[in-house]
Amino acid sequence: MRTISLIFIATAVLLLVQAAAAAATLEIGEVGKDPDGSLTVSGTTNIAPGNELLVDIVSSGFGATAKEEAGGFYGTSGTVTVEAGDPYNTWSYTFEGLPPETYTITVEWVEGDATASGTFTITSETVSGVTTAATTAPPPATTTVPPATPTPTQASWGAAGVVLGLAAVFWIRRS
Repeated sequence: MRTISLIFIATAVLLLVQAAAAAATLEIGEVGKDPDGSLTVSGTTNIAPGNELLVDIVSSGFGATAKEEAGGFYGTSGTVTVEAGDPYNTWSYTFEGLPPETYTITVEWVEGDATASGTFTITSETVSGVTTAATTAPPPATTTVPPATPTPTQASWGAAGVVLGLAAVFWIRRS
């Protein structure tokens, strides 16, 4: 009976710790022109510093074409590292040489499940702000809650944590 109680307690603790981890968030800020002519896109996140994000920028005209048709494709991609910030951690990606057009930007957390996307337009004189994808979720029914300051997160242990916890309980019982 003691063993079953220990297993239940260990499993409950691991599940509570996993559930308490905040959901990872990514936000895309503005695209700005640097003095040297390059462009920089930046944003904020609650993902812990040191984690890598994949930034992918492709021209909105990119798509399937017949093999007889010539199609231009412009874009860039790369990884960036999350930097510590206050109150939110930050990231930025600098790129060059994209011609005037509308572009789609996608930012993904390499080790987790957070993703953000949006569009921006480059003209010969300016760069538009990033328009993020519209949400299809219905608005909240009654009250609005002020946003909480997200806490930095790491990838959760998930099922591996539960298995390790159970293994530890069995090992302690055998000792």
